[in-house]
Amino acid sequence: MGYLLYHFTPDEFNLMKQLNNIISTISLCALICFFIMFFHTPTPRPLYNKCVANLMIAGLIYVLANFLINLEADDLYCIISGVLREAGIWLSLYWSALIGYISYSFTVNNKILTPYFPVMVSIGYLSAGLFAGLPLTQIFGLYYGPSIFYCWISVYPLTERSDLILNILMLFLQIWVVFFLTVYWYTQTYFYLRSLPPPFNTASFKRLFLYPLMVVIAFLPATIDYFLLTEHSFFIVALHVCTQNSLALLNAVAFFIHRILIPKTDSSRRPTAIDEVRSNHTSFITSLTEREISISETNKSNSAIEMRDQSNSSFSESLKNDLGAWITQGNVN
Repeated sequence: MGYLLYHFTPDEFNLMKQLNNIISTISLCALICFFIMFFHTPTPRPLYNKCVANLMIAGLIYVLANFLINLEADDLYCIISGVLREAGIWLSLYWSALIGYISYSFTVNNKILTPYFPVMVSIGYLSAGLFAGLPLTQIFGLYYGPSIFYCWISVYPLTERSDLILNILMLFLQIWVVFFLTVYWYTQTYFYLRSLPPPFNTASFKRLFLYPLMVVIAFLPATIDYFLLTEHSFFIVALHVCTQNSLALLNAVAFFIHRILIPKTDSSRRPTAIDEVRSNHTSFITSLTEREISISETNKSNSAIEMRDQSNSSFSESLKNDLGAWITQGNVN
C-alpha cells in the first residue's frame, strides 16, 4: 500500500516525462478547441455552458501543472507546480459534480439555478485556494514536495500511516465522494427521463454518465495501485500517472462526444420523432435561456416577479417533457 518504496530509474523517469508531455500537449489542444467553440457561441450563455467552461478552466490549470513537472527544480518551482495541481484536481471534481447537480435540479426538481452561479464560482475558487494554500502554512506538517513523478502535497514526518491519511483526505475521499454523488444525481435524472412519455430515445440517456465515467478512467488505476497492490511495477505506476494526468483531456473528450460526435451520427440517419421535438422546441430553449436571465433580476422588479410566476405556470408541463429532448440530445446552447 502506498508509493513510498517505488522510485523511477533515470530512464523510466525520462520516458514518463515524454509521455506526460504528449498527454499535456494533446490536452492543451483539446482545451483550446473548446474555448474557440465556447467564445463563438452566442451570448447570453446558459448555466450549463458556463459550468462546462469552468470545468475546462480547471483542466487548463491542471495541464499547466503537468507541464511544470521537474523534480530537480528548486523549491519555488515545485510549490507552484503543486499548487496548480491541487487546485486543478479540486476544481475539476467540483465543476463535474455541479454539472450533475444542475442537470438533476433542472430536470427532476424543476429548479433554475442561474441566479446562484456567482455563488458557485465563489465557493469553487475559494475552496480551491483553501485546499491548495493549506500546505503553504505547513499546518499539520503539510508541505509541497516531490511525490512519485510530480510535486504535490507531502507530510512530515513521512511514514506509511501519514502517507495513507494524507492521500485519503486530500485526494481519494474527495474523488469518490464526488463520483458517487454525481452518479446518484445522474441516475435520478435518468430514471425521471425514462418515466416521461414518448418520444424519447433511452439509449441517448447514457450520455448523462460521461463526466463521472471520466473520473473513473482518470483515478481508478491510481486507487487500485495505492490501496490494493503491495508491489508497484513501472507499468502500473506509469498507467495510473498517465490516466490521472489525462483528466483535462478526458473531460474535453466527454464534452466533444456530448456536443459534436453524437449530433453528427444522428444527422446521418432518418429523422425521428425526437428530431421533430428538438426542432419544434428551439424557440422554447431560447425562451428558457432568456428566462434564466430575467429570473436573476427579479429582485429588482415586481413586474419581473409577476412575469416569472405566470411563465412558471405556463411552462410547468412543457418543462417536464421538453427537458428530456434538450438534455438527451446534447444541446447545451
